[in-house]
Amino acid sequence: MTGDGTLPSVIPTTSIRASLTGNFQDFLFTFVSVLTNALIYSFCSKFANHAQLMSSVENARSILKRYCDKLYISEAFSKRASEFYKQLLIKKFMNGRRLNVVLAACLYITVRSEGANVIILDISDVSEANVYEIGRYYFQIVKLLHVNIQTVDPSEYTMRFVDMLRIGTTFFVFVLV
Repeated sequence: MTGDGTLPSVIPTTSIRASLTGNFQDFLFTFVSVLTNALIYSFCSKFANHAQLMSSVENARSILKRYCDKLYISEAFSKRASEFYKQLLIKKFMNGRRLNVVLAACLYITVRSEGANVIILDISDVSEANVYEIGRYYFQIVKLLHVNIQTVDPSEYTMRFVDMLRIGTTFFVFVLV
């Protein structure tokens, strides 16, 4: 309806389009232009954020590859950990958090879920991050991303600790018997 209470009239034209008269035409034009500008802005901003997201993920992947090389584990762990990192970026988890600690926590989640023989102390040494910070972020990320991780059996690490102590095999045989 227009301001005077009448319906807008349609003027027949020879073209395919019909011309609208009255205030409805102004409203329609404004609505379409605002909608178009919003779509263009949304597309451009998402594209820019997508490019930034992908560069951030690639940077994280290269850092994670270095961590995996230092830990002597497969680069497949770095790919999976970078996927966790990408999900965290999408959920805006990274705001105000240190990159090396979050990446260490992502790598620890990956190692734990895959069952590799790496402990949080090893990841802490490689990433130069505090063990307690890694543990705190580990629990926050597991809760946020709903990752199901099984508990670790400490007996899996017994052999590793004996090797680190450099006591020898005689002590290990004695412990197992």
